[in-house]
Amino acid sequence: MKLGYQTNTWGGVVGHPAGVTSIKDLYYLANGSTEEALKDIAEVGYKGFEMFDGNLMEFKDRKEEFRALLNRYSLDFIGVYTGGNFIFPDILEEELLKIEEVAALASELGAQHLVIGGGLSVRMVF
Repeated sequence: MKLGYQTNTWGGVVGHPAGVTSIKDLYYLANGSTEEALKDIAEVGYKGFEMFDGNLMEFKDRKEEFRALLNRYSLDFIGVYTGGNFIFPDILEEELLKIEEVAALASELGAQHLVIGGGLSVRMVF
């Protein structure tokens, strides 16, 4: 069995600010350095990693840099985490566009899995 670790524990979790006005650009982000996370993950002996969609999309125009990180730290790109509400018809098309773009880039860069968190918890107080 191979074990991996997620980069989302470096720097806390936030949403990409573009998501305020654009659902298709609403990504999860870890505030920390992706390279620092990968270095630390490799140093303690993990063989692979999962990352948030927003951190992956930062490499959209820097694919060779991402591949170089994988090679430098001898890590497998296990998966990418993305999300959507899937319950609001007005934004579903944009959510699916984002997920397709993330999946395409992740696949191109060798990810083995796409993890999708869905649904929305709403608590109303009357």
